Amino acid sequence: MIKLRLGKHTPVVLAGLFLFCFVIAFVSGTMFLSLGDSRAESSEYVDITVNVHSVIAITTNAVNDELLLDIMPTPSGTLAKNDLVVTVSTNNITGYALSINSKTTDTSLVHEAASSTFISSASHAYNAPATLGADTWGWNLGTAAATTTFAKIPPSDDSYTVKTTNEPSSNSNTTVTFAANVTDAMMAGNYMNTIVFTATSNFVPPVPDEKFTFTIDTRMTNTLDTDPDHFSGTATEFYIPTNGCVGGASDWYVWPSCDVNHAYDWMIDWGDDSTTVVDGTSGLDSDGIYHNYAVPGEYRISIMPNGPAADGWMNAFGFCSDRSTPSGCTSDNLNMFKAINSPFSNLMRSSGSSNRFAFIFNWARNATGLPANLFRYIDTSGSTDVSGMFRSTFYYYAENATSATLPYSLFGSIDTSSATDVSYMFAETFVGYGFWTPSAAIPAQLFRSIDTSSAVNMRGLFYFTFQDYMCMATSGTIPANLFDSITTASATNVDQMFWGTFETYAMLSTDGAIPANLFKSINIANVDSAKSLFDSTFNIYAERSTVGTIPAGLFSSIDTSKVSDMSFMFRRTFGYYAQDNISGTIPAGLFDSIDTSSATDVSYLYDNTFSYYAANSQSGTIPVKLFNALDFSSANNVDNLFQSTFRGFAAANVTTTTDINAIWGNANFAGKITVSNIAYNQAGFIRGIFARTFENVTSLSGSAQTFINNMLGGINPTVRAYTFAGTSVNDLSTINPFWQ
Repeated sequence: MIKLRLGKHTPVVLAGLFLFCFVIAFVSGTMFLSLGDSRAESSEYVDITVNVHSVIAITTNAVNDELLLDIMPTPSGTLAKNDLVVTVSTNNITGYALSINSKTTDTSLVHEAASSTFISSASHAYNAPATLGADTWGWNLGTAAATTTFAKIPPSDDSYTVKTTNEPSSNSNTTVTFAANVTDAMMAGNYMNTIVFTATSNFVPPVPDEKFTFTIDTRMTNTLDTDPDHFSGTATEFYIPTNGCVGGASDWYVWPSCDVNHAYDWMIDWGDDSTTVVDGTSGLDSDGIYHNYAVPGEYRISIMPNGPAADGWMNAFGFCSDRSTPSGCTSDNLNMFKAINSPFSNLMRSSGSSNRFAFIFNWARNATGLPANLFRYIDTSGSTDVSGMFRSTFYYYAENATSATLPYSLFGSIDTSSATDVSYMFAETFVGYGFWTPSAAIPAQLFRSIDTSSAVNMRGLFYFTFQDYMCMATSGTIPANLFDSITTASATNVDQMFWGTFETYAMLSTDGAIPANLFKSINIANVDSAKSLFDSTFNIYAERSTVGTIPAGLFSSIDTSKVSDMSFMFRRTFGYYAQDNISGTIPAGLFDSIDTSSATDVSYLYDNTFSYYAANSQSGTIPVKLFNALDFSSANNVDNLFQSTFRGFAAANVTTTTDINAIWGNANFAGKITVSNIAYNQAGFIRGIFARTFENVTSLSGSAQTFINNMLGGINPTVRAYTFAGTSVNDLSTINPFWQ
């Protein structure tokens, strides 16, 4: 008989942490005083708060807290199962979490009379339960009759959450099945372990006020915050910006691509003992809401709804959504925005809309930083469209701050698990943020809560996200696990997903490097189009880096076997990256996983890919068979395919010579790029296919005529000049004049 002893966790009520608040207002203390014929009255209002604490209770259907599995073992093993019902009740408004673990770190069933004899826990992961092996035991959710696979027992120092709810519950049941598979090699007797189930009330966040508060200083000028003249301005006028951009299309190439016409009805506390009630409609040319202070200085402004708060009551607020210059968006007005003092409530910007926080703090260059709880109360659970949500939200925000940082938990409350459209969600979010900060850092956990498992449209998700971010920093790199939570498993559109993501990030950094596994979670096996996927991703990133190089295997997880549009996919990917690395080189096999056999459009595929990468390298070489895996049998557009691919790469290397034919290895273009398979039967579509490919590459060996014949099957198309400009290569006299 195997005996599981189940320990029941006694609930603990923490006073004041989880509560319901019932507010009753009444009039009290009425006073009457009679002086002749005069009467006076005074009233005082008292709010009564009833503080109801959160309570939680947990029980099981185990008899005497004991669950029994009775086994008659056999040589091959006998499986015994029994299920347990765990019941939880709580009045907590955000529900509870139920976890399971062994009472100690020992997860074995131990013989009650011989402690050295035991039945081991299964080793199967919680999310991948499997059939129990001989003389092991485990658990799973579900009834015994329906459960056939089991997971390992969680130890006391690593409990596992089996259920999470989000509302009060009465007698909420969870069925758990325990099982053991035992052979007759085990000693007869009782084997025991104690399992602990813990029910914990979820955190109840306080409800924020429907009031948005921020600080301005009318004296600030467009100078660094360390400049003596930073607070030298004499202005007294400020315009609350009403260029809010919420809703509408998130397509970057449609302008204006979001809705900028939003009605507002606000009560404004200007921070100088004056208030204003004002209504109107926002717009691209809206001048904003004007106020004139008596003297220049710092003021804290609060905006509140004039009446009950409706969803999206603050949609009209926002700087310069079209980067035009109405009064609210003039340089002087933008310079005055100093700090955000309150988080957003969930009603301030329309829930479920695209572009929800787009452009809102655009060009607030003198801001001093971001509060970590800014989006804490934003509820996106169940939202299917979060496209453009943080598009240009902090565009050149805190540009003049020399100590700007980015809170790692900024997006920690954003739930995208139901989102099917995440296109441009972080497009240009931090462009120019902290531009002059001397030491740059991107928090590794910044996107940890972003779940893209349901996302179908991931176009431009990280489009120029960190362009110019802390640009002038002399130290700054990219966290290795930055995109670990980002999955493309459901995606059908990943165009422009990493276009310019790190362009000019920490440009002056001497230690900037690209992590080898940065894209390990990106799998595009079912994607049809990958246009501009890595266009300019690291262009001018850490330009002054002396250690940066391209990691081997950087794209090893990228499966393009079904992709038909690969145009611009690697255009400028590494342009100007790590110019000062004197040993920078291109790793062999970098593109071995890039399958072009299904691609019909490969135009500009490797345009400027390595242009001036490691330009000062004294040992950089172009690997033999770098493009060995290329197959262009389906291609009908190869325009500018290898334009300037190696232009300026390792220009300081004066000793190494690369065989131009060996670079392509087995990628023989003959019969693949021909007049017959070019769109519209026009050879002109391959104009510029190798334009400037080797310009400034010091020396190339091998027959240039052979190169042309191999690559183009003897075609003499109109090809842009300068293919070999600045390069020492033989046989130039035999080349068609168009190639010179």
